[in-house]
Amino acid sequence: MTKQLTKKQKKEMLYNATMIAEGAMEPTPTMSYIQAWQHLVDTGVVWQLQGWFGRAAFRMISQGTIDPAPVTDEETPNNEDEQ
Repeated sequence: MTKQLTKKQKKEMLYNATMIAEGAMEPTPTMSYIQAWQHLVDTGVVWQLQGWFGRAAFRMISQGTIDPAPVTDEETPNNEDEQ
């Protein structure tokens, strides 16, 4: 059973990921440089930060270094209405 993170823990994880990706903080035993970028992509936050974050993430996804964010049911278009 996976323990859910608290809101505070999620904010701290996001902050750490951003600082590691930016190079302002060293990677930690629980989050590597690549894991930080993957977290930013998975949460969608990378696309809300300064432009270079998004461009760097796009480049890493294109090179296969990190994966694109998984598509959820909420993001899947519903084509039932199309004719």
